[in-house]
Amino acid sequence: MVHNEVEDAHSHAKERPAFSVPLANLRQSVTSAIDRARTLSALLAHSSSVRRGLLGRVLAATLCTCLALWAARTLSDAADVRASWGPQVTVLMARHDLPAGKKVSASDTITGTRPVSLTPSDALRDLPPGATTTAVILAGEPLVRQRMTDDESRLAPPDTTAIRLELAVGAPELEPSDRVDVLGPGDGSGSAGEDQGSTSQDPTGAQVVVISREAVVLRPPTDDDPSIEVAVDDTDVATVAEAALTGGVAVVRRSG
Repeated sequence: MVHNEVEDAHSHAKERPAFSVPLANLRQSVTSAIDRARTLSALLAHSSSVRRGLLGRVLAATLCTCLALWAARTLSDAADVRASWGPQVTVLMARHDLPAGKKVSASDTITGTRPVSLTPSDALRDLPPGATTTAVILAGEPLVRQRMTDDESRLAPPDTTAIRLELAVGAPELEPSDRVDVLGPGDGSGSAGEDQGSTSQDPTGAQVVVISREAVVLRPPTDDDPSIEVAVDDTDVATVAEAALTGGVAVVRRSG
């Protein structure tokens, strides 16, 4: 009887199918798991990229804020310095070096703000038509009426040089384009003093000679400014300048 029961058990075991997973299902599960892993990796990478981008924007914003604060502080300091100089005035200035005789156009000028206390009273705010320099104006210098004119009679003729002289004695009544002789201390050996009658003596016994003949008056003396601006021959410039620096000069008007 026991033997029969054992046989029956083996018989039922043979009839029951063995447990197994189809290969196709296993492959599908593995593929699905790989796909989920790839998706998760992409999400993590995207999240890292987003974090890096956000960090970069935060750093850029911080840098811009710091630069803005620095610029504001610098401008504030500059404003304080300007305020310490007192009232400001806007004037025209030379954009680059302007030689004497240069007809000035808008492209030669810039507008700048300067303290009133450091600005010449005759500084120009607007450029007059036909404005021409009568002396060299360096880049950054304000344009002043004293060194500019719209009158061609104040321009140095060819082969002459404009020079400003502080006179040792008062000048006669003069107008622009008048002709004058320039007198100064000397021994009569200069180029302009070789002619007969070109030398004389002042009351102190000092010898006075003509150091430049027929100089053209560009700007005559005025009540506010007793100096004179004349155009002297190029060959006389050094002699006239030396006389002006050492012994003083005078001018006499030529007749005719």
